[in-house]
Amino acid sequence: IAQKVAELLVLLGGRLGSIGLLFLVYTATALLSNVVSNQATVIILYPIVKSVRVDGVSLKQFVIILIIGASSAFMTPTGYQTNLMVWKPGGYSFTDFAK
Repeated sequence: IAQKVAELLVLLGGRLGSIGLLFLVYTATALLSNVVSNQATVIILYPIVKSVRVDGVSLKQFVIILIIGASSAFMTPTGYQTNLMVWKPGGYSFTDFAK
């Protein structure tokens, strides 16, 4: 399954170039880490990232993007419990968490 998803990722991100593909991996990781824990996100996505073969992008670059993306859930009010608890009572807007 990881190989098929990796092929689809390369197909979709291939038109964007190597930076676009890395951004696509970051976005998918950041979105998934808002639903499940950041550790589970890395466990789910690592086999997919490991199967991606693109010229000019190493596995190390994908892993760094995966780690950064998984840790970015704190930038949204829904990504972490305490953010959600203070969002409305504190009068914060959605974009305040990324500042």
